[in-house]
Amino acid sequence: MRKILFRMFFVFPAMTFLIHGRSKADVSLPAIFGNHMVLQRNLSDPVWGKADPGEEITVSIAGQTKKTTADADGKWLLKLDPLKEGG
Repeated sequence: MRKILFRMFFVFPAMTFLIHGRSKADVSLPAIFGNHMVLQRNLSDPVWGKADPGEEITVSIAGQTKKTTADADGKWLLKLDPLKEGG
């Protein structure tokens, strides 16, 4: 019984912490992107940046979610669907 409790309360949480700790990505955006920025309405706005090569990137805004993967140099780009005013 002690062995099961030890696994439940110490081993499994430690394994989860190690797995999540190693999966942290280094994703960055250029300085042009920031809080309270305004996107052009009725156009497919591009979003780009750098990440670890092969890293999957997810961008969500105004109810839409887009995914892409960083290339071999770590660069990525995706285009958002056109947004309406007031989004």
